[in-house]
Amino acid sequence: MKHPIVSGIYAIACLPTGDVYVGSSVNTGLRLRVHRWQMRAGRHANSKLQGAWNLYGEDRFEFKLLEEVGDVDTLVAREQSWMGKFEKLFNIKRIATHSGFRVNAVPFELDIGNELTALESYLGLSASQVAKILGVAYSTYAAYKNGSRVIPEYHHDQAVILMMLDECQLADWCEYKLKGTGKYGNKA
Repeated sequence: MKHPIVSGIYAIACLPTGDVYVGSSVNTGLRLRVHRWQMRAGRHANSKLQGAWNLYGEDRFEFKLLEEVGDVDTLVAREQSWMGKFEKLFNIKRIATHSGFRVNAVPFELDIGNELTALESYLGLSASQVAKILGVAYSTYAAYKNGSRVIPEYHHDQAVILMMLDECQLADWCEYKLKGTGKYGNKA
């Protein structure tokens, strides 16, 4: 199922402490999935947010859209406004900026090279194996990684979804995609 791309302001709230991380994105759903994956993997750049996640657990966090923003040129101003509404923030910077993870809505573009390298490491697979899992030729995958070709939304979403699977699901999915066996199907 394809999720609509929603531009806006989002929050990640730690329920036990009341601390909130406020962010903005032209694709809030994808951005929140990436935050969740990074925290599940123990790789979030915000050590305070990651520490709370590690201490309290995923079920003690709430991910929500605070406001849809139609005019992407106002995202930073709206993010700053929302940051002012919370007393306890996880945000390291108290001034909203355009720095960080930015995804353009249409056409879908992302400098994905570092993310794909991280995915390979996370999966423990070679670039050619990850290309096969994503269903693309290795040359196409290499072009995505080096930035000479824009990765389409459906391939990027597949990569993000793989990063969100738990270890057992991930092992089964990779076994199925690479060998045709495992929980998701058996060619034997």
